[in-house]
Amino acid sequence: MTSAKAHILVVDDEPLVLDSLTGLLREWGYSVTSCKNAGDALDRFQRNEIDIVLTDIKMPHMSGIDLLAKIHTINKETPVILLTANAEMDVAVAG
Repeated sequence: MTSAKAHILVVDDEPLVLDSLTGLLREWGYSVTSCKNAGDALDRFQRNEIDIVLTDIKMPHMSGIDLLAKIHTINKETPVILLTANAEMDVAVAG
């Protein structure tokens, strides 16, 4: 059995959040690819073996929810974790 950790794709348009999550996950030993927008993330997802996606919900051009849908058309088995700074779930999901 291998002890290799997952390759995580982190997507957020806020540089501080993106850098913080990326740094923390790398400290914990994960392989991390980071993207500032959903379009770049989708391209990286198609070209790399990604195990888990962490994405902000509210981003310009393509939301995290739209990214989730596109990722699941490629590989519906990939876990996608949606992040938001909005405390209210209805506001977060409404985008």
